[in-house]
This record gives sequence, structure tokens and C-alpha cells, in this order.
Amino acid sequence: MKLVPNAKKILLRAYSSWANYLGIVAILAPDAIYLATERDTNPHMWVFIGLGLIVAGIVGRVVSQGIAR
Repeated sequence: MKLVPNAKKILLRAYSSWANYLGIVAILAPDAIYLATERDTNPHMWVFIGLGLIVAGIVGRVVSQGIAR
């Protein structure tokens, strides 16, 4: 497997990558909030937000993000 020459720049600057990062954080958020504060939140809301962000990240991969090779 060969990476593109500017893979690090893409992973740090592309909004589609950030949408995926935030989607994963949103899916893990209910457990983290509970462990930190012992308050229960609605996990369905967090999963819905997380999946929405991940889908936006997948769709965003085909949009020009201004990061030249």
C-alpha cells in the first residue's frame, strides 16, 4: 500500500477527515461523559450525530477541498 505524498497534510487539513474524526468522537461521547460525570445522556442522539458526521466525511471525499498534491 502506497500513500499519497501529502497524506499527513490531507489528514490534518481535509474537512472530510475531520468529519470522520468528530463522528468517531461523537459515537464514543456517551460513555466518556458517563465515566467522567456519572451522568447518563441519550446514546441514540450521539450515534445519530456520529453517523451523520461520518457520512458527511465520506461524501466530502469527492468534493475539492483545496489541498493540492
